[in-house]
Amino acid sequence: MIPNITRRIVQSLLIVTGTFIFYQCACGRINSQSEIPDKVLNKANKYIIANVGKDYFDKYIKPDFQDTKKIHSLYEMVYNFKIPDKPYVNTKITFIVDSTGQVINKESVIGLPDCLSYPEKCQFNIDEAQARSIAQKNNFPKGIKEWIVEFKWEPKYDQYVWSVLSTLRETSGSFGTRGNGQIMLIDPNTGNIISQNPWYVR
Repeated sequence: MIPNITRRIVQSLLIVTGTFIFYQCACGRINSQSEIPDKVLNKANKYIIANVGKDYFDKYIKPDFQDTKKIHSLYEMVYNFKIPDKPYVNTKITFIVDSTGQVINKESVIGLPDCLSYPEKCQFNIDEAQARSIAQKNNFPKGIKEWIVEFKWEPKYDQYVWSVLSTLRETSGSFGTRGNGQIMLIDPNTGNIISQNPWYVR
């Protein structure tokens, strides 16, 4: 059984992946800003700014022209999101726009917090060491191997989280790798535990 949070992540990835596969025959990597029409780039920038504000955008978010792709008349826009004094905030913002720069399929937007409406979701005061400490204090199982701790985007909650994954059992063989454990999600702004669920690979 796959926990709901993992199922939702998989579903979101399938939506995006399906779109990419559909257009892959005409997919080309962007090598420089000059390969993106100004109207497309400007509108994509404005879409992000409408969510985070211009100052926040100018400080922490930059277009990634190496990972941005052209897909027929569409563009998969990719931005680097980095906060220098919080090095764990080092991630990507991605979404797909049409030839005018209009975002299509808003369900496929990944990694873009709404800092203007919810500034409390963009503080990121909790670092990895604190996230680990929170998990320990709440008796999160140690497991049989090192925890996997990631600062990542969680589509279900439409925000960034600290994900702490514990492995309680793991076996490998001709059938592949199987196991189970627990996943705890921690709010990186408040330190509150958002959820704790089991995971299984059977």
